[in-house]
Amino acid sequence: MNQVCDEVTIALVRPPINVRRNAPFFLPLGLLCIAAPLRESGFRVEIIDYEYLYRAGLWDLRPERWLEDVCEPVLGSAPLIIGLTALADTLPTCILIGQHLKLRAPGVTVVMGGPGVFGTFPELLTRYPDAVDYVCAGEGELCFSELAHRLAAGERRPEIAGLQYVREGRVVDPGRHSFANLDSLPMPAYDLLPVTAYLELASPRIFDIYAGSGCTYLCRFCVTSLFWSREFRSKSPQVLMRELDYLYTHFGVRRFNFLHDNFANQPKYLDEFVDYFCAHNKRYEWGCAVRPDNVTLDQLKRMKRAGCFNVFCGTDSGSPRILRAMQKMPSARRSYDFFANCRAAELAFETNTIIGYPNESEDDLEESLELIFSAAANGSGNSDVSILQPLPGAPVTEDYAGYLEYVEADTIGTFIPAAAAPLVKSAPRLFSGFYFIRKGNREFARYSRLVDRIRYFTRHWLRTIWYLKKTCNIRIIDILDAVDGEARTAELALELERIVESLDLVPEARVIAESIFRYDSAEEAVAFIDVTSEVENIYAAPRTLGGGATFRVIDLPVAVHRLFANSLDLANDGAVRIASTYLIHRGAGGGTRTLFLKPWQRDLWRELEAGHDTVFAAGRAQAVLAGLHPEIRCEQIETAVRSTVELFQGILAGRHVGAAMS
Repeated sequence: MNQVCDEVTIALVRPPINVRRNAPFFLPLGLLCIAAPLRESGFRVEIIDYEYLYRAGLWDLRPERWLEDVCEPVLGSAPLIIGLTALADTLPTCILIGQHLKLRAPGVTVVMGGPGVFGTFPELLTRYPDAVDYVCAGEGELCFSELAHRLAAGERRPEIAGLQYVREGRVVDPGRHSFANLDSLPMPAYDLLPVTAYLELASPRIFDIYAGSGCTYLCRFCVTSLFWSREFRSKSPQVLMRELDYLYTHFGVRRFNFLHDNFANQPKYLDEFVDYFCAHNKRYEWGCAVRPDNVTLDQLKRMKRAGCFNVFCGTDSGSPRILRAMQKMPSARRSYDFFANCRAAELAFETNTIIGYPNESEDDLEESLELIFSAAANGSGNSDVSILQPLPGAPVTEDYAGYLEYVEADTIGTFIPAAAAPLVKSAPRLFSGFYFIRKGNREFARYSRLVDRIRYFTRHWLRTIWYLKKTCNIRIIDILDAVDGEARTAELALELERIVESLDLVPEARVIAESIFRYDSAEEAVAFIDVTSEVENIYAAPRTLGGGATFRVIDLPVAVHRLFANSLDLANDGAVRIASTYLIHRGAGGGTRTLFLKPWQRDLWRELEAGHDTVFAAGRAQAVLAGLHPEIRCEQIETAVRSTVELFQGILAGRHVGAAMS
């Protein structure tokens, strides 16, 4: 190692991101990847992650002193270089931090990188030379290390491929740095962070692994393919397996998410990866992100055999017209096929759909809502939605630059200091992530409320919404618009009940709709979920509120469990007009379990709930059951009744027992 390097400190910083401590939270994986080659070269590297410190309660976000509180610890080790990682949402905060750092320590070199800087060249450098010395225009592992070596050797302003800078008032662009061989890079410097503490705070509780980058497609809302020059790169399965083994040995992690822009982009790589993991993976579960048109049913089945437990899919829109405008797919058919294939492969999946695209009509929006709720009806773990964010450098941002409307920071939940607002408003192109494209679509505030409604109703009262849509032909957008007022999230159930009662339905459909609503309501009452926090962060495990009913029994004129035996394809209405009794109770994990009670079980439950003598109640149940089924032996009847009594007594006592029955 170079002795000069041993005496040099490099500080890598992630600024505060979210105001809410309940927002999704992940490791700063990019900084860990940058730190590894620096440390391998002998530099002292420290990572200061203010998002983690804030979440962990180790750092107080004081609006009046936030800048000093961020910068003083960073400068404490007298670093030669300070690297700031930026998202589109945190870019103005990074500029303010850079200005303060260079004011306090004029000799320090500030480098900005990350996904938030792409598309900001050369304006970022020309506008804010007092905040940043270099901007990393691509992959940072190699060019950052080269910069550190040359600055440590005494060069004042070295010219390095991949790093743009200003010389004599002009931006110098030395061109892109060649991409690294991912297998030759050192493993991310996990030991620089308290990984176990991060996992305690992480939501979702899953460990992200940098598996590769790049995508060969050209979706107009995305900058990924432009950032990576349409190259697809991935670590070999052997290298990934070694990384998993390291993380298991040191931290006991068994479940991972392979971070890659499009893991299934190249069928040859996917086949090689699956073959290797089928042969060698005996311990780990993993997830990845795919396009709906990149994976077949056979591939999904093989991925599951190789340890895959979940796939994320960007569906993006349900409207063929909007999909074509996005340059995504000709129709949503591939997304619907993807849902069906995941069900057939018994593989969990998640989706994300974009709303608010330019020129999105009400019909386009309804098609996207049907896609979102279809994913949920097919069993998607998260059928999420996002409002189009016009990223700097994205083709859609350039196409509609004249239609950008500023979005107030407090509506998006990101930490934005007061001093950042003038920066953002002065340069819409540079800070387009804080704007909304208002062209032929709804206003941003209505989309923002709609996101909350979608996240709520895809998790609560889904059966009611799905029945109204698929059987009664009630548009989802009309239902959600009807609750698009000032109602708080916790009040949405009352709004939906009002809507169901006011609908002009034929008598048969009304009976079924009201029965489904009562079924959903009983389930909600027992689950007793903190829905406000759930909507804030759909990746966090739902919090069950204290108290509330632990069970509900409902008598319905409809066999709801038969109607939704296949949650996507509803059963024929006439076949479900059967008087049915359901016992819904809270499970051990906080969720709900449902028992469909046969008449003798319903009568037994009522006697036990009323406190009648257990032996007498059991004897009556045995007599009834024997009369109904004389072909069954007495010993079998006694066993069935005894196990049912034990189950019911456990539920009445608040012991979370029993399995879901249909």
